[in-house]
Amino acid sequence: MSLHVLVLAGGSGTRLWPLSRAALPKHLLPIAPGGATLLRATVDRVQGLGESVHVVTAASQADLCAAELRAAGLGEDRVIAEPMARGTGPALGLAVAWIARDDPDALIASVHADHRVADADGYRSAVLASAGWAAASGGLATVGVTPTFAATGFGYIETAEDVAADGWTSPNPGAPGALQEQARALPAFRAAGFAEKPSEQVAAEYVAGGRHLWNLGLFAWPARFFLEDLERADPGLSAALQEIVALRAAGHEAAAAALYAAQANVPVEPLVLERTGRLTVVQASFT
Repeated sequence: MSLHVLVLAGGSGTRLWPLSRAALPKHLLPIAPGGATLLRATVDRVQGLGESVHVVTAASQADLCAAELRAAGLGEDRVIAEPMARGTGPALGLAVAWIARDDPDALIASVHADHRVADADGYRSAVLASAGWAAASGGLATVGVTPTFAATGFGYIETAEDVAADGWTSPNPGAPGALQEQARALPAFRAAGFAEKPSEQVAAEYVAGGRHLWNLGLFAWPARFFLEDLERADPGLSAALQEIVALRAAGHEAAAAALYAAQANVPVEPLVLERTGRLTVVQASFT
């Protein structure tokens, strides 16, 4: 089971307007340490965690993302372009189906391109830990951090019983030994579910209760598990994505784009992640 890292880089990134805008979103701005773009910094952080790194982005940003990959020493064929924006559900479904075409037993880790991270090793160990729990459980694993205040703009993950560290499986035995040990040592729990952007009162209860973590949007799963869950949740979308992958592989990009355009715009959380019956959450502490 080979680990493949997907970097989600498809947002319009207008929160930093006028610096960022649809044509030059946040993840393509040189605001990471050393003047790198956030995308380049993310790619550099996750290189070496698995067999490959792919960037999932909008077709309008594909050339800019390809240039960032070339600068990082990776091929531009690692860009998986969404023909038009249809949300993280179809985008991730397309990317996972594309990778599974060549590697049906692939293990996938999904990260965001626009996160600023001070503790790179802490981040890397958390991603590796989630991938290891996904491999061990055959299900979904995610990463959370302990909330420090009653944030209403973040999602939360409710934790249940903890899981034994000796059940963890390294997703990449070739990763540095110290990083693997750091990943193995991170606390992990069965997750009871997700809660999206609560009221201030509810958020305060989450913080006081000690059972909720902030949801960082870092996920890992076996490709087969994700695609099976997607098929159960939305058989029509699942079938369409498989057809789109086949059309693209045959060089029929226009037909693939037309079929993709017919799909609904939906986030991956309510589509797949919040419905899963197998969910492990890793408690990280990086900033």
